[in-house]
Amino acid sequence: MEKGPGWGADYDERRRTGDWQYQWFWPNKQINQQENTARCMSCHSSQKRNDYLFTAQRLSEFRGTPLE
Repeated sequence: MEKGPGWGADYDERRRTGDWQYQWFWPNKQINQQENTARCMSCHSSQKRNDYLFTAQRLSEFRGTPLE
């Protein structure tokens, strides 16, 4: 994810996460075109009060399913 002024403005207001944009890259730096970044937005929306970011402490407490 990366943040920039006005980024995400093309998304419906209900799906926006501030000025953050999401993308999934392969190790060779190519974009994973099949990734649905809406699930990234969905998870990060729970952190609105923290500028949509999970802190290192919160990540260590994560009990969900790791993504591959």
